[in-house]
Amino acid sequence: EYRESLLPGKQEGIDVKARIEEIKRDIRNTEEDKKAAPADMKKMYEETIALLRKQLEVLQNPNHPDYAMYAG
Repeated sequence: EYRESLLPGKQEGIDVKARIEEIKRDIRNTEEDKKAAPADMKKMYEETIALLRKQLEVLQNPNHPDYAMYAG
C-alpha cells in the first residue's frame, strides 16, 4: 500500500486555499520583520518576500505552468 501510494497521481495535493492564506500571512509577517531588521539583512527579507509572492501568484492561477509543482 505504501509503495502504491507513492505512484504518480496517487499523492494527495495540498489544501490550496489554506496554503494561499498561509503565504499571505507569511508575507505580512516577513514585511513586519523586515522593518525591524538591520540594514544588511533587508535584502534577504526582500528576496524571501519575492519568493512568497511568486508562490502566491502561481497558486492563485491554476492555469500557470508551475501550478502543479506548488499545489502538489
